[in-house]
Amino acid sequence: QFNNLNLITAGNVTVSANVLVNTNIDVTISLAGNALILNNNFTISGGGLGVFTLGSGQQLNVNGTNNCPSGFVAYAFDPTSVTNYTQSFNQVIGAITYGNLTLNTATVKTLGGDIVVLGSLNINTSTLDVSSNNYDVTIAGNFNNNGTGSLLSNGGNHAGELIINGSGTQNIYIGSSGSKSIYNLTINKTTGSTVNVQTSNINILNNLWVQSGTFSLNGLSGNVGGDLTVTSSNGSIAQSGTFNMIATSGPRIIQLNGSNLNNVTINATGVTYTAQDNISIYGNFTLTAGTFDGNGKYVNLGNTGGRTISVAAGAVYKVGSAGTLALGNTAAVTINGTIEVIGSVSSIATITKTATGGSYNFDVNGTIKAQYYLFEYMTAAGISINSTATIDPTYNLSDGTFTNGPTNCKYLTISNTQTLTINNVIFPFTPAGSANNVVKASAGVVTFYNATGAFSGASFESDDGSASTGAIRWTGAETLTWIGAVSTDWYVAGNWSSSLGGNGIPDATKNAIIATNPSNRNPTIDGS
Repeated sequence: QFNNLNLITAGNVTVSANVLVNTNIDVTISLAGNALILNNNFTISGGGLGVFTLGSGQQLNVNGTNNCPSGFVAYAFDPTSVTNYTQSFNQVIGAITYGNLTLNTATVKTLGGDIVVLGSLNINTSTLDVSSNNYDVTIAGNFNNNGTGSLLSNGGNHAGELIINGSGTQNIYIGSSGSKSIYNLTINKTTGSTVNVQTSNINILNNLWVQSGTFSLNGLSGNVGGDLTVTSSNGSIAQSGTFNMIATSGPRIIQLNGSNLNNVTINATGVTYTAQDNISIYGNFTLTAGTFDGNGKYVNLGNTGGRTISVAAGAVYKVGSAGTLALGNTAAVTINGTIEVIGSVSSIATITKTATGGSYNFDVNGTIKAQYYLFEYMTAAGISINSTATIDPTYNLSDGTFTNGPTNCKYLTISNTQTLTINNVIFPFTPAGSANNVVKASAGVVTFYNATGAFSGASFESDDGSASTGAIRWTGAETLTWIGAVSTDWYVAGNWSSSLGGNGIPDATKNAIIATNPSNRNPTIDGS
């Protein structure tokens, strides 16, 4: 028993009996490679008052089954010090603050409580078990699981959390053998510093939380079985690699706080991932299974251009009331599952281009549900409802707008054989060239009731040009939209476009709309 104990030596110090230190112990071993060795379950215990100090470059070997130093108020282990658990039998890792922590031999090293590692954690050939108590590991240096060792965070329903909290660049090294899964991963680093995934893809069984600092997949893939959350503006996720969202239960959330992701795949049967804020995915977006709910947020997909956005059969993409799906230039959207573009009278759902985008392709082979919507800035091919597609009988493209199409645009092409009536669609903008509002060359009749806008009506369809015959028909109260194609004279029919096709002059039986028009002519009545 000692009151204070200072160990100053050049060689190894082996503890061969239990030692009680009432206050402080300070270890200084000057010869590199030598250590304080705790053998045969002998312990160094504190009296509840002092500090255990392991200085710069010092080494502690814990060689018993459960004999880490204990009973001290604090553990002042220098970040460059090393503690080794390397015996060929299972050991308990003491719940203290370490410098560097190294685990060797193909045995199980089980946490006795939460631990803090000021340097690096090296899981070489051992299995680190967080225990059934699901203890946490906090690391200020690198996480090295690059050997044959394993992090047992899921066996026996074990969970636990790996917290990365250093001030500089940190790395998560993932090897290709052994169990490498992490249950919860939290990034809580100094703002502006980065943690990089290295060597191999990372598998996060539950949640990834970025509270502060930057998390980077570094060009690799990351599986996330729970939520993907950047909790504040102090945190970010780098635009790199591919996130695979693979939850098996839910609901789950995605919150980015201004981060831009690269590629994202959602493969989560029966699970809904809901956007908590605006979402930006610059690469490819693949919805293989489950539901993605844009939740009325601004969702930007394929912003780097030429990217693919695909919804597989059985999967569902929801824009949400007041939401926007903004697509990058030449993005190719393929819907083999279901797309829901459903807004409300006061909060429409929008499909458009990104701020820097040009136009996008939009092909529906599955089901489209749309009401109170806006489609704009599509390619000349427009919105294509292909032969295998279904327009939902309830949300059947009523109460929406098609506008801002390019030269020769075909706003809406319907190639299936459904017969249905679509109400209150607006075609306000007339593209240049040989454009059409609606194209249909297949069986079935689509009737547009109360369509309005300068580009509505049979005159602009790709069918027989008649409002009352053919596969595309136009009915309802006639509305005349001012286009000023001839002059400013109110009473010249050529200055008005009819919602039923052709031209006409407003009277008591017809509605009239005066809107911005390409001619920039305003109508005059009786010369006034």
